[in-house]
Amino acid sequence: MGNAQVTIRDTQLEKQRIGLLQLSMTNFGNTSEPAIAAGSVVEIGGSLFVFTSNEAITGWGAIGNDTDCYIRLPYNGPLTAEFTTVAPTWSASKQGWYDGIKRYVGGLRRGASAAVYENKWIYQRSQDDNAGHRFYGDGTVDIDAGIKGDLPVGSIMTSAAGGALIGPIADAEAGKRLWPTYIAFAGWDMNANATFDVDLTVPDFRTVYSVTGRLVASTPVTYFSIPHIHTDGIPQLWVDNINLGDVTLRRLEGGIFDHGDYEAAVGVLLIWHGEIVTG
Repeated sequence: MGNAQVTIRDTQLEKQRIGLLQLSMTNFGNTSEPAIAAGSVVEIGGSLFVFTSNEAITGWGAIGNDTDCYIRLPYNGPLTAEFTTVAPTWSASKQGWYDGIKRYVGGLRRGASAAVYENKWIYQRSQDDNAGHRFYGDGTVDIDAGIKGDLPVGSIMTSAAGGALIGPIADAEAGKRLWPTYIAFAGWDMNANATFDVDLTVPDFRTVYSVTGRLVASTPVTYFSIPHIHTDGIPQLWVDNINLGDVTLRRLEGGIFDHGDYEAAVGVLLIWHGEIVTG
């Protein structure tokens, strides 16, 4: 075994080390087989261990293809490392993720074959078990619980639903920032109704700079920009009004959308809104 228990008798030092996880994996940023890297230090149930050489992780054969799994360190004499699909629970007394006396340190995914060790991650010290507290070998972080605080200018992120951009960009007005927000809508019977209200989800309608978008007609499936100007130069579809709770879309009376082919239109709006309240 390439690890050893570190003995410390001083009570204050023992309290400070509870939950300690200073751990590295070999092959963390690729799809090759990982090991617990030499130099890693981990506390398990009050005992402190240092890995003096790379520690192989066993149990890969029991993990199915295309399956997420964990890496845990069972301590029942010599310390070992193993893969498992059994989920841990948070232990407040041990300040870590455990199954009994088995400390969980991270995880990964077995890909399409036994040769593919992908999406490796290491636990960050948190009792909230979501991907936002898992840092991956390629430098990415999946965030499920949202973001608090201000993102720096130039930050660009994508959401899980629809790839919507979130994050500010520089604005020409006094260095203020702009944010893009996507709002999907559905159910506009354009044949019967000239206008349609879309719920506005930005904090203050007075910060809206522009509204554009795309409309999808179902019969046949056809895509139109918002606003839309027909080939004859006549506007057929536009943003009519922005108020406290809605964005109102309007189509031309007797125009191309005033037709039975557009009775179930759907679409999405791209709204740029900023920090400056106008009006």
